[in-house]
Amino acid sequence: MKKIRFNDPGKGRPLNGSKKGLISFNMVMMIPRFIFLTIVILAIVLLVRSFVISKIDVKDIESDLFVQRALLSTSGINYYDSDIQRSYPGVVDTSKFNADTFAESMAYSSSQVLAANITLYKDDYARGKAVKSFYYNEKWYINWYPRTIKQLPGPGSVILKTYIQPIVIKDKDENYPGFVEFKVILPNS
Repeated sequence: MKKIRFNDPGKGRPLNGSKKGLISFNMVMMIPRFIFLTIVILAIVLLVRSFVISKIDVKDIESDLFVQRALLSTSGINYYDSDIQRSYPGVVDTSKFNADTFAESMAYSSSQVLAANITLYKDDYARGKAVKSFYYNEKWYINWYPRTIKQLPGPGSVILKTYIQPIVIKDKDENYPGFVEFKVILPNS
């Protein structure tokens, strides 16, 4: 029986062992490490991609804010009692329901932000008794409205959002039930 001599007692490598065998053994033992490293890198990349937001769409929120601002602000279309300095949400004053008053209350930095057609209905929305109607940003509403029919996606297209809200109509000293309809058009740029 042949005795194996060791080069260094701490390393445990035989003197007469081949270096090719040792290198190939180490390479075979590295394969599980590379597989594990690949799995870890793929997991990190997938986690990062899942949490990165590449497209932010705020069109719904923007149109909701426009409608709520019109209905709830003191300078909007709702009734405001100057004696007690209180606005009544859900009560639309017909004397303030016009394009000039509404444009003053909606001070946007650009006219190309959005456009709207606002219609006031008496009694029942389904019967279609329109009391008053006006356009906010009329020029852009007329330009954008034909584009809402096709509903094409992407830049240059527009999105039409319709909101119908039950309200109380205040006409001088009379109050009667009604609805207000907002047709809001937003550019998809």
